[in-house]
Amino acid sequence: MLHCGCSSKSHLVPCSGLAMIDTNLLNTLLSNFLQSSSEITGALIVDVDGLILAQQSVQSLNEAMIGAMMSVLEQTMTKIKRFASTSYGSGTFDTNDFRIFYIELGGKRPSIFVMVCDAYANLERLIPFSYLAAEKASLILHSRSTSAELPNYAPSGDQIITVEKGGDFQGKAIKLMMTGQEEVGKSSLVDMYFDGDFHSGYRPTIGVSYRSQDLQVMSQISLRFHVFDLSGMKAFAKVRRFYYTGADLILIMFDYTNMETMTFAGDWLEEAKHFNNNRSCRYLLIGNKIDLISDREALFEKAGDFARQRDLQLFNISSKTGEGIDEIFMHVFSLYC
Repeated sequence: MLHCGCSSKSHLVPCSGLAMIDTNLLNTLLSNFLQSSSEITGALIVDVDGLILAQQSVQSLNEAMIGAMMSVLEQTMTKIKRFASTSYGSGTFDTNDFRIFYIELGGKRPSIFVMVCDAYANLERLIPFSYLAAEKASLILHSRSTSAELPNYAPSGDQIITVEKGGDFQGKAIKLMMTGQEEVGKSSLVDMYFDGDFHSGYRPTIGVSYRSQDLQVMSQISLRFHVFDLSGMKAFAKVRRFYYTGADLILIMFDYTNMETMTFAGDWLEEAKHFNNNRSCRYLLIGNKIDLISDREALFEKAGDFARQRDLQLFNISSKTGEGIDEIFMHVFSLYC
């Protein structure tokens, strides 16, 4: 049976053994998502027991419509229950009245993000955009710091996702991409630099994570970073290409405790250059987890050779302790200020 966990009297929903869910922030996120495109008619977050944790729609989704969706998702819910935190699939299905795309959110609080569109919606463009909202929903469900802000959706043209590089902001706006294999520490670098936080538990990024952050470099100079943190998981490889367009700065990260990830950094560089149309984009190579290695000199030399062969500047950091991270952004400031 379908249950709704939302209430006008409470913004928090309890979940067994886990922290409360901020349904107010979830619903604000879904509301912003709906406002991004007239083709999106509804959005829901549903747990594996059929409890609707958050729901927003242009017009009320009647119970029959929701029931039809839930019957289609029932098989997915059964699979998620079996595989719990390791399930990150997605799928689409159509009816005479609407088109639906869903994403499994995985993690310790497995749920499903559901996007409901009109029957003529262009899902090829909307699906990459929906991952931005799905990842933020996953962060909220896991009590991680995030906002309900989303970049702009473009219904036509070369770019599906755009960011403001002007408007009321008087400084310089930079589209920054984080790339690299899974578990190398991309999200941890972002969290450490902008929030001063480090989360020890690994939680894969659902497709792509987005945030914007203003930094005052000097009294007269401000930078606005639009950060797109790409998932390194193979399950999300097909959608990554949609996020590169217009990037100003791309950080390609590897893990010193797993040097195979440095070999793959070359593939990430090729992918980025292939899909990014900004020929003035800067590329930096980031070696992470230096706090966990003993033979630094030999590994740094190997990474240095790898960087020089590809005309990349190398920065060695620890996203856990923060060592070396300031040097990255001091270099960025020197490039754009």
